[in-house]
This record gives sequence, C-alpha cells and structure tokens, in this order.
Amino acid sequence: MINIGALKRLIVGYGQYLAYKKTYNTVINTLKAGAINVQFSIGSTSSISSVIVNTLVSNIKFHVIKVNIPFLLYFADIDTLKVYYNNLKNILVTLIKLVLVVR
Repeated sequence: MINIGALKRLIVGYGQYLAYKKTYNTVINTLKAGAINVQFSIGSTSSISSVIVNTLVSNIKFHVIKVNIPFLLYFADIDTLKVYYNNLKNILVTLIKLVLVVR
C-alpha cells in the first residue's frame, strides 16, 4: 500500500511480517530495534526490527512495528526507486520493467 506522507517511513505490521515470513522464510534484523519511532494520531510506537523484502520493484527495507497495518511504501521512496504509477494502465513503471497492479 502506498503511504502518501503521513508516516514518512517504510513500515509493516508484525502480523504482516509473519505472513510474509511463512511464504518467503526470511528473518528480521533485531539489531536495529527502536531505530525509528512512528507517530499515529492516537499515539506512537517504536520499531521492533527491520526486514529486507524482495519486491517486484527492488529490495526494500521495511521497519517492523507492533501495529496491525499492511506494508506501507512512502511516496518519497517511490521517487528514490525511480518508479511511477500509471493509473490509466494500472502498472508500476520502473527503469527496467513494467509491473501490473491488480486490485
């Protein structure tokens, strides 16, 4: 899911990480626990770890937090990855490939 700027971090909830782990057998890096603090309108939470996720666009580092949310990708990071969304064709366009977006 694309985060339009409210959080300004690449984050994922712990439950989503566990679901990802079942499929891809990856481990989290707990050495960076507390590396970020995420502020929500009703409170804040610190990261418990980070995980590198191999996406169709690139390998992306997400901070894992104990909140029930999906993987959130921040717009500024989309710019850094040199990716844009073509909403007329429902595709992500990268420098080397096109990625179909399914709703």
